[in-house]
Amino acid sequence: DDKAWASALSLVPRSFLVGNAMELLPFVFTGWALADGSRDVVMTAPLLGNERALLYFVPMVRHLQAQGGLASVAHTRPVAFLICGPYVEKASRRLFQMAGLSPVPSFNRDHRGYIAFNGQVWIGSAEDLDFAISKDRQLLNAASFVAIDDLAAFAKKASLEAILRHLPPYAWGTTMIWMPTWQQSLYPALQAFTDSPAYLRASDSVWNAMELAEIAKVSEVSGRVASYVARHARSRVMVFATNPDEMREALSAFDVEGRLDAPADSPQLVRVAEAAERWEGEEYFDVVIHAGAPPNREEYSRRLAACRRFAVAMVSVEDKAPRLLAAWQAFAEWAAHLLRGRGKQLVRRAMITHNDLERVQAELQKIAEERVAKQQQIEEKAAIEGGGGTSFTDDFMVGQGELIWAA
Repeated sequence: DDKAWASALSLVPRSFLVGNAMELLPFVFTGWALADGSRDVVMTAPLLGNERALLYFVPMVRHLQAQGGLASVAHTRPVAFLICGPYVEKASRRLFQMAGLSPVPSFNRDHRGYIAFNGQVWIGSAEDLDFAISKDRQLLNAASFVAIDDLAAFAKKASLEAILRHLPPYAWGTTMIWMPTWQQSLYPALQAFTDSPAYLRASDSVWNAMELAEIAKVSEVSGRVASYVARHARSRVMVFATNPDEMREALSAFDVEGRLDAPADSPQLVRVAEAAERWEGEEYFDVVIHAGAPPNREEYSRRLAACRRFAVAMVSVEDKAPRLLAAWQAFAEWAAHLLRGRGKQLVRRAMITHNDLERVQAELQKIAEERVAKQQQIEEKAAIEGGGGTSFTDDFMVGQGELIWAA
């Protein structure tokens, strides 16, 4: 109902949202609201590149509106800066230009002559910004909004430290930082760029659980699930299935220890729930398997808040003519993110050949097994030698006045 928010959102082209099949998660809305209140925000969540472009776009537009900076600025300096990699840069430039706004034009670092850095928003890499500062020492003087996309990618580069030295002293305004997962080693960098920030983490980043994906024919899914359940006999396993009764029946044939009927506090518990419906459970599990497609990204993220070790998405295709099931098609963009490489290319095809399917299936299963085995080695070593954990809740130092909120 807020007219100011409506004004900023109206600048987001519908074609950008629809064309990228994006879901606006409540987590993103919370980040916008905090940044809009001039609060520094550190966000930890698995977001796609286009989603991150939108994450920064709305609060930056609100910031420009507050400063009267949406008018023509052909000869003014940028006040908002987005430091990012090439994919987010491309998506952000397209989004700002589609909205009729003027980011500082991209440039070639090999250019030796004069470069005019005029525009409403700076978008580019830390190296590009460091180079621009060497050409124009006053470039950051008006900075009042700084966003850093994927801090880990820039944290060890001298260019990021150089930028910090050129920002206005004491405080420059709002800072937004995004990271795919929490990394305790980045805490000093976060302190350097933020002042009493709010730390937001999406549900599936609370434990930094490993996310894996496989491609399987419908007739193969229950067998793959049974394989994971058997191999992790001393773990708590949660299975989300298209048909829970059929999945329970398939697993019961191998359930000699009665794990399907174990009490809620059992360390060997196996539970099966409906994949397409909201899960109301509050237990935690070591392994979460999606044998059926989740209803949406928000529910998928929420479920992974209960996952402490690793999660597997069994992306399913039809048996006779291998193509994604309709339920998985709606989740295809995120499934592609999980699969990467040849698996990503495969899941985006309308049709899949049997030969391609078999080859990529074997490849993904090998990757999943190797990553799980490696994680087990790390956990066993940590148990023997001691040391910090890898999750946000293990490592983050609570009690310094920060707001910590899990979506």
